[in-house]
Amino acid sequence: MSPEEKEKFSVPTVAMLLERRNPTTKETELLLTLRWRPDYDPKYTGTWETPGGRIRAFENIEEALKREIEEETGLRVVKIHSNKTEVLENKGDKAFSFEPFCCEQFLKGPHPYIGFVFLVEVEGKPKTSEEVKEVRFFALKEVEKLLKEGKIYTYHMGTVAKYLESRRNT
Repeated sequence: MSPEEKEKFSVPTVAMLLERRNPTTKETELLLTLRWRPDYDPKYTGTWETPGGRIRAFENIEEALKREIEEETGLRVVKIHSNKTEVLENKGDKAFSFEPFCCEQFLKGPHPYIGFVFLVEVEGKPKTSEEVKEVRFFALKEVEKLLKEGKIYTYHMGTVAKYLESRRNT
């Protein structure tokens, strides 16, 4: 690598899958947000995605989940479905391990993202934000249609496909 070329590294992200049982139809639904970042990411503005974002340096991933969902939708996380260890300390350092629902990665695209996706339970009434034009629960058949039509943010397509497959098997 020449001095002019600078090595780039992946940016860690966190995302959430929020499901609910529709009170009227009793169908399982998945919450998606309409991505709205015309200045930062015009290519994907107007696509549906799972809520999430970047993890700050040394931020506990559970705190990142809570922060991102509240910033984007106003909802509050009440449960994160994850196997994890307690926080362990040694020589002044702290660490823990966790097991997400799945991981995702952009192999080519606008951002070098690699992310951890969790199933979470939330409370509150969803609202929009600067980055989110719309927040909606979709029936799984609708989510499948959005995926087939390419209306899901590419970074989350594999995650959404994996989620739908997991629900077909239950």
